Amino acid sequence: MIAAPLGALTRLDLWHYRIPLNGPLRLGNQSIDERTGLLLEWRQVGGRIVWSEIAPLPGFSRESLQDCIGQCRAFFANAGFQSVDDLLESVSDTLAPAVRFGLESGCLQLSQSLPPPDRVRSCRLLGPEAPMHSRPVTATCVKLKVGRGDLEQDLDRIRRVLGTMEPSARLRLDANRSWSLEQVGQLCAVLDARRVEYLEEPLRPDLSYAGWTDRSEIPFAWDETLRQDPSPDLDTPGLGAVVLKPMLTGLAKTRDLVNQARARGIKSVLSAAYESNLSLEFHARLAGLWCLEGPHGLDTFGPFTMALLRPLRDLEDPVGRPVMGRDRLEHLDRLL
Repeated sequence: MIAAPLGALTRLDLWHYRIPLNGPLRLGNQSIDERTGLLLEWRQVGGRIVWSEIAPLPGFSRESLQDCIGQCRAFFANAGFQSVDDLLESVSDTLAPAVRFGLESGCLQLSQSLPPPDRVRSCRLLGPEAPMHSRPVTATCVKLKVGRGDLEQDLDRIRRVLGTMEPSARLRLDANRSWSLEQVGQLCAVLDARRVEYLEEPLRPDLSYAGWTDRSEIPFAWDETLRQDPSPDLDTPGLGAVVLKPMLTGLAKTRDLVNQARARGIKSVLSAAYESNLSLEFHARLAGLWCLEGPHGLDTFGPFTMALLRPLRDLEDPVGRPVMGRDRLEHLDRLL
């Protein structure tokens, strides 16, 4: 059994959830109409319960949900862990990132209480299919998905969004690796660099960021590059932010990237991967624990029709969704 500072662990269960979405959600080259994932329920002496989530993102994670179930069962088979430290030392890169995140985030919550943050600043997300309205956008930060049409269409949407934002608000553009160097030059030539915080993954994967500052006054940010390149060069001129998805990276590796970025004066932005409210709350508290200023990319709860186990905390939920109780989860296994 695991002996944690907050009390001995008495049981660990693996659950499966399935949450309908309010419409098709486009992820890369595919769409989903429900979000599925796994929950680890950690029970301690005294009745304290900690939940952590394992939710690979279709279209972006290499591991499937079935892969994660198999890895969880294999990891705890004949386990002889004596402490949280023992467990964490056994978490290696042979495990899928989502599994590592579920184990590491559970252990972090077992080893210390994560207080609710004083104030979580989240960047409002506008997807490529989001309707463009003329009414003002009150958010201080807006992230706009671009790169799925031609450049003129993107520029039209960018101008329309900027026209609804307060002059002091900042825009983040996520191109999902779709532009050429020439397109970046054309875009930056007509945009007010003071209004755009950064361009997230603007260049196609076959292109280099060398010489970025010769083409653009707007910094760039890396997201997928951080996961696909085993040794991303954070000293690349023009890099203004790292966008970190702990579910797709693993918690320990995310912390390592945060430390590397902080040493270079580069902004770290925590970004959700359409997980449930449980992980959104965890990310919000993690930002406070790690002293990350934000705004963070946590505006991903909109497509969900239900919250898991409890209403969304620490972040605003203007819709007020119904709660899916434990009785509607599927129990898969007792791991400890």
